[in-house]
Formats: sequence, C-alpha cells, structure tokens
Amino acid sequence: MWKSTAISTKTKLKIFNSNVKSELLFGSETWRVTKLNTNKIQTFVNGCLQWILRLDLVTNTNLWVRTEQEPMMTQ
Repeated sequence: MWKSTAISTKTKLKIFNSNVKSELLFGSETWRVTKLNTNKIQTFVNGCLQWILRLDLVTNTNLWVRTEQEPMMTQ
C-alpha cells in the first residue's frame, strides 16, 4: 500500500496517523518516558514519513512541515 501510486500521499498520511502512529503511541504507554525512548519513536516515525513521501534526505523540521506533523515530544 505504501508504494502504491494509486493512493494519494494525503490518504497515506491519514492512514499512517490513524493506524500506525496511534497504535505505536498506545503500545508505548507503559514505557518509561525517557529521552532515549522518545528519540527511538521519533526516529521510527520520521523514517515512515520519509518512506511515504519517497524522500532520501530532508531535515526533520522540513519533514514535519510537509506532513503537518508535530514532534513526538509535544504529543
């Protein structure tokens, strides 16, 4: 699904936020909130967003602006 060109990027981002990201945050609720764990989650999310947008190299700030996301620290 993520490689499909028939599905728009906007739809892929909605699916990512509603299914992948929400499940990731739900699963990590019992983890201790440490900078290391937060960075691991943020790295995974950023990697997924780059995969959806098919980007090789982009700054985190630019990635968040393009996808209308917020850093995990603020969620």
